[in-house]
Amino acid sequence: MPDIQLFPNPFQSDITLQYTLVQPSKVTIALFDITGKQIATIQDKNQKDGHYSIEINSEKYRLHAGVYFLKFMTDKGYVSRQIMKF
Repeated sequence: MPDIQLFPNPFQSDITLQYTLVQPSKVTIALFDITGKQIATIQDKNQKDGHYSIEINSEKYRLHAGVYFLKFMTDKGYVSRQIMKF
């Protein structure tokens, strides 16, 4: 599983996701609210190996102040991280 970095966390308007793929993979990135309901799909596509950086804008996804979970999924599994918007 690739290591992911999310910063700043907590965030006010934008949060940056950085990750590195060591081999090509389908990458799906989704946001969930505190109840576990999926509220957005940030990305769902095949990617080559390499380093990636994605800026997630809270206005685009209509994120209000609160706790969210970002789920990062590849062909090899997934990781989930808690993020907080203030």
